[in-house]
Amino acid sequence: MMNKCQVCDGPIVNGRCKYCGMPYRNDVVLYHLNESRSDHYRHATSEAKKIMAQQAVPLGDRKESLGRTSSREEIKAHHQKVREEAVKRMDSTQPKAQEKPKTLGKAGRSNTAGNKKSRFGIIIAVIIVLCAVLQGIGEWAYHDRRTESVRETIQPVEILEWAVNGGVKEYYLMPENGEVTAGIDLDTGVYEASIGRGTATVVVYDHQKTRSYDFDAGRGSKVLILQDGDIVYVEAGALAEQVVLAKLSD
Repeated sequence: MMNKCQVCDGPIVNGRCKYCGMPYRNDVVLYHLNESRSDHYRHATSEAKKIMAQQAVPLGDRKESLGRTSSREEIKAHHQKVREEAVKRMDSTQPKAQEKPKTLGKAGRSNTAGNKKSRFGIIIAVIIVLCAVLQGIGEWAYHDRRTESVRETIQPVEILEWAVNGGVKEYYLMPENGEVTAGIDLDTGVYEASIGRGTATVVVYDHQKTRSYDFDAGRGSKVLILQDGDIVYVEAGALAEQVVLAKLSD
């Protein structure tokens, strides 16, 4: 559940914005107002990211016969099975060898008509086999292209930049980073937060209460205690280039 309103930036309390009354549903439904899929993926939960990755796979690749994660070998085996079944149907339609009739009376004309029907059945069976083979090749090629497309589209997102300065791990948080989660995007623990110049406001909330920290260059730093699951972000409009979070202890 989000704790920041997409309309007025107000806090979310019990599924509704405290200021404007905008309702919000659970993050796992993958819906945020006026937000693109790529923007949402940057701050979605791990469960939501898995669902988004699954939704990127087309419905044609989710057939029960092959499964969502079928390998290329499994797909080939499925196509081979289809071809073998088609060949079996073709063999079952082939007539047994018959003696050539000595006369072309009623019996002879009947046998000739039967042979024509048999040849027609063989032609139909061959067409069925060719269609099955072409369909199998098409499905395999489509699945392979879609798999590569998903691999290129769904890539791990590096939300925060960080470095080790004098043995201290520092995170560099900016407004464009959006919401980050302690325990996922940055370590939990005790941090000293500061800015180099300008002003900024850092918001920390834990689904129960919201804490705001106002920063003004030259007025010292602040101590932030981040626990697992805490959401952290820099409010829009900050004049500081970045907020430095220097980790003091776990």
